[in-house]
Amino acid sequence: MFDPLELPAWQENKFKKVKEINLPVIDFGFIHCDSTYDAISTRNGKFVYLDAHLDRFYAGCSSLRINMPYDRSTLKTLMNNLLKISPIENPLVFIVITRGIAQNGARDLITPKPNFFMFLRPCKPWPNNNTVSVCISSVIRNDSIDQTIKNFSWNDLTMAQFEAIDRGYDTAILLSRDKFVTEGPAFNIGIIKNNSVYAPAKVRLGGITMKRVEDFCNYNLIPFEYTDIDVNELLSADAVFLTSTGANIVTVSKLENVEYEPHFILNRLREEV
Repeated sequence: MFDPLELPAWQENKFKKVKEINLPVIDFGFIHCDSTYDAISTRNGKFVYLDAHLDRFYAGCSSLRINMPYDRSTLKTLMNNLLKISPIENPLVFIVITRGIAQNGARDLITPKPNFFMFLRPCKPWPNNNTVSVCISSVIRNDSIDQTIKNFSWNDLTMAQFEAIDRGYDTAILLSRDKFVTEGPAFNIGIIKNNSVYAPAKVRLGGITMKRVEDFCNYNLIPFEYTDIDVNELLSADAVFLTSTGANIVTVSKLENVEYEPHFILNRLREEV
């Protein structure tokens, strides 16, 4: 066993351990959740869909008006150097940037120097062969912030996960204010209906694994569409699945009281994406 706090990290131009990362309590990233991040999976010592992750990360920095101090080429070099010293196989590599600390200690958004750091985490799929039971949460997904920016504002996701635990499910799906499917704690949602694949169009992170599903479907002439999905469409689907960087493709075996049989398209996604 290893201690996750002892895994390698990088900050302020030097390698350190996760437990040594410096995030002052007056950093806006801590007190205002003013930050963005990404988590990139690795296989056999290489990053998976790295450019797509970096596109999302730099877009988040731009949207939040946080000045990323490293260009893409430099960042790739830093990330590869961190990955080379990983003591675990196929880790997740987290890249994080916070607003920083205002020089005068006030609510000044102009003078903070961004705080950038990276660290490794183990990549752990769900148990039971990446197969889960899911409930539909009563918690409404927060649409007052741009969910296309990967952020640490997880209050609604956390409360939905507690609801799932209380009800005896593995995890939960959240709906929007207009009652359409959005996403869940750290995952996108897809459904299969009439041999076509659908995913929610709004109030969700632009998931990289779901993008891989879209690319796979397009290449293999399987219809794929981002669209509004209501509860009835969700419950009447032929199959439901989750996607995330850490777990890849996750089969939903049960959604509320609906149980699903194996589906050949979902089996292909799990085997080939």
